[in-house]
Amino acid sequence: MLDGNSIIEVNNSTPALRITQLGAGHALLVEDEAYPDSTPFVVNSAGNVGVGIAPLSAWHVNFKAISLGSYGNLAGDNS
Repeated sequence: MLDGNSIIEVNNSTPALRITQLGAGHALLVEDEAYPDSTPFVVNSAGNVGVGIAPLSAWHVNFKAISLGSYGNLAGDNS
C-alpha cells in the first residue's frame, strides 16, 4: 500500500508499476483531494480512458477548453 507521500522510482528495464484489473471496477482511478472525485482520470475495466469524466467510449474527455501551449486553444462544449 502506498501512502499520500509515496514515489515510485525505478532505474532498470523492468516495469515500475503494473496495474491489473481482475474484477468489474476501474483498473485505474486517479483522484485529487476530493473524495469521491467528480472529475477523475479513469481507465475502466474495458480499457476505456476518461479524463475528467467516467469514460463512455474508448477515449472520453470532458472539457471546455484545452490549452495547446504556443499553438493556441481548442474550445469545446462539455454539456
